[in-house]
Amino acid sequence: MHVKILLFVAVISVVTITTADAKTVLFLPPPTTSYVVYHSNVAGALASLGHDVWICLPHFMVPRNLVKDKSVKVLEYGEHLGDLEAFIYGKTKIVDKFWAGENPIQLKALYDVGVVFVGIANSILSDTSFIDRVRNLKVDLFVLESIPFNMNMIVLPYMLDIPYALIGTFHDVVLSKVPYSPGEPIFAGDKFSDKMSFFQRLQCFLLYVARINFDVFYDSSFISRFAPHKPYKSINELAANAEVFIAEIDHILDYPRTMLPNTKLVGGSSASSVKPLVGEFKKF
Repeated sequence: MHVKILLFVAVISVVTITTADAKTVLFLPPPTTSYVVYHSNVAGALASLGHDVWICLPHFMVPRNLVKDKSVKVLEYGEHLGDLEAFIYGKTKIVDKFWAGENPIQLKALYDVGVVFVGIANSILSDTSFIDRVRNLKVDLFVLESIPFNMNMIVLPYMLDIPYALIGTFHDVVLSKVPYSPGEPIFAGDKFSDKMSFFQRLQCFLLYVARINFDVFYDSSFISRFAPHKPYKSINELAANAEVFIAEIDHILDYPRTMLPNTKLVGGSSASSVKPLVGEFKKF
């Protein structure tokens, strides 16, 4: 088992294990292949410790056999939603932009993805059958992807009074309520680094101000719509209440950044053991 996954397991174990009993943990990745693969890797690591681990998959993904660890159980949803991955890529053109040499994580591209995911989240959260199945699992910990356009789904554990952790492909200073320095990039990307010009720092600062005051990538009205029985909180406020933040970055390979104690870096959980080259690849 990959050492970085073991680190994540140790962190989550601190959150979930107060006795020797196994706990029920539910993962909810965005409905795209890359997120499902690394969520299922982490889920498998938790299952190896004896926990009852589930992962939510849309109906169209179940036949693809993306969850290799058979000890991880699949909670299916969204049969009526069709191929969400094709829908997302078709609407946002994010893959086409990548192959055209454009940066797919520019602000405008992320905003376009956010608009699409607001609609998807509304459909999922409106599925009372799926919500009831999550409730009946009696989940001890909910693990959500923290990429901003997925944060509408934090309403689900909040409405069901389930503790939650956030795992993401970059360290989000807004969601984790880090005392912010304009010298630190607010998003991952090739445009910014730890050595920015004044105007790049200004752009980071303005984006930070916008994100802490407005729902740039998500819709906090979901709280009052789907959890009217709960006190209203913005999605930013709910994110700050996460038990732990897990970031898929490497503290050695990446540059220094400000983090709070409940943030752990576990870059490389998607990695696997190398396989020997064969055929033409080996010959080359």
